[in-house]
Amino acid sequence: MDCRMSLMMAWCLALGAAGCQTTTTTVATGPNAHAPSGAVIAKSNEPPRKPKAETIVTLAKTRADQGDDKNQTSEMQIKWRDEARKYYQEALKLDANCISAYRGLAQVYLKLNDSDRAIETIHTAIKLNPKSGTLWSDLAMCHNCRKEFEQAVQCLNKAIELEPENRQFARTLGLTLARSGRIEPSLAVLGKAYGQDNAHYTVARMLYQLNQDDACKEQLRLALAANPNHRDAREMLSTLEQGGNTSAPLLPAALAQPSVDPQLTVRSSAE
Repeated sequence: MDCRMSLMMAWCLALGAAGCQTTTTTVATGPNAHAPSGAVIAKSNEPPRKPKAETIVTLAKTRADQGDDKNQTSEMQIKWRDEARKYYQEALKLDANCISAYRGLAQVYLKLNDSDRAIETIHTAIKLNPKSGTLWSDLAMCHNCRKEFEQAVQCLNKAIELEPENRQFARTLGLTLARSGRIEPSLAVLGKAYGQDNAHYTVARMLYQLNQDDACKEQLRLALAANPNHRDAREMLSTLEQGGNTSAPLLPAALAQPSVDPQLTVRSSAE
């Protein structure tokens, strides 16, 4: 019996950060200083200034990274992620328009298995910036984590409409289509962005995750027909034809992104 773990849908978590936009003006004071018209002079007895929202976001990211450390116990991972949540929320109290705080908070919610709040958080960010393809892609990731593939496809199509040259959106759409069983549309999307050989290989990897070995082998043969020098496809096909398991990467180098969890390369142990 193959030794396979059931972790096929971990692409939700590779969310990059966008900057917060806040400005602060500091005016020097002294006996000979002359303030410009309308400037506010800081007095020595004023309370310390509140930190900027982006400073709090940086602290939140540090806590979130600690929560992602696989050497931590599950209890400590939850602890660090909950601290990250609080920091992101504090950043939003300082700047309700801080998009990076919304994105980071949604990611933390997903890791805390609270997809409802993650989706709610991204919806709030989209209301502030409806023309951000990245936010629509983030929303697709949330739906993918819930296996709501049709909603994810709609969000990704919107993201691509807003940013048609963003190949990462195309990659995610292709993976989502393949995961939902829509093989031909997936090949069309991935082939346009990365070439037919990589498209067939990527779909083969997804079919392997779904325990569809015969269909997987067929896609690998098509990848090699398109490019006989595709090393990953050749090695994976050879391994499978010999009856072994494969730990080949889910994606070829052209498609690989940090947001694709390495554990996607190991499939379920249950046949």
